[in-house]
Amino acid sequence: MSALVIGALGAKIGAVTNRGGRITSSGTYTPTVTGWHDILCQGGGGGSGGVRFSSNSGTIRSGGGEAGEMVRARMWLIKGVAYTITVGAGGTAGAATPTNGGTGGNTSFTGPDFTATALGGAGSVFVKTTFSTEGAGATATARRDGNATVGQPSNQTGDGVWAGANGGTGDDVAGGYAGCFSGITSSARGGSGGCSHFAQGGGGASVANTSGSAGTLGSGAGGSWTGTTTGIAGAAGGAGFIEIAFIGAN
Repeated sequence: MSALVIGALGAKIGAVTNRGGRITSSGTYTPTVTGWHDILCQGGGGGSGGVRFSSNSGTIRSGGGEAGEMVRARMWLIKGVAYTITVGAGGTAGAATPTNGGTGGNTSFTGPDFTATALGGAGSVFVKTTFSTEGAGATATARRDGNATVGQPSNQTGDGVWAGANGGTGDDVAGGYAGCFSGITSSARGGSGGCSHFAQGGGGASVANTSGSAGTLGSGAGGSWTGTTTGIAGAAGGAGFIEIAFIGAN
C-alpha cells in the first residue's frame, strides 16, 4: 500500500518557507489561514532486540533497528478545519528475556479526502543461543522502492517518500552506518541503528553486557551485547513527528 495518498485537493510543488515547530503528539491541527501547506511526516524508528545466552558464554550482539520513513506532501488546508494527526511512537526496546525490538509507529496527517502516512521502522530480532553469534539488522519487509530513496535532509525536495536506513548487523567491527550521514564512524560492537533523515541511529553497545543507545527523531535503536547467560535488554527507537508550514494562497 502506498505511503502517500493525495486526494482531490491535489498537491503543489514549491519553495517551503516559515516551517513551523515539530508536533510530537497525536491530536488535531487547525490552520489559521487557508492555502497551500507543506506537510512532513516522520515515522517512528524501530527498537532493538534483547540478547541472552541460554547456556555457556561467548559473544552475542543484536542488530540495530530500522529508521522510520519520511513523507512530504503539499496540501490545500482550510482555515478553521480540524485535521487529524497521528504521531508514531518509537519501537519498544526488546526485553532481556529476550524479545524482539518493537516496530515504530506510523505517522500520518489526515483530511476529508487525503492522507499522508510515513511507516515506522522495523525492530531487530532478539538473539538467544548456546554459541556466539551476531544478530541481523532490521530491514523493511515491503519497502516502497518506486519512490523511496535514502538521503540527507538537504536532498528532500518536492512531494514523495524517503525510506529510513536499515539497522546494522551486530559485528566485531564498526556498526552499520552505511547509507547514513557521511563522515561518521563507530566503534560499536552491537549493530548501529538506521539513521532517519534528521538524526543518526542509536549507537550499538561498545562494551560487553550493555544495551545499545536509543534512537532519536525517527532513527533506529542500537543493538545490545552480552557475554554471559545474563540477559541484556535492547533499546527503544526514536519517536516520529510532524512539521507543517504555510506556503501561500496562490
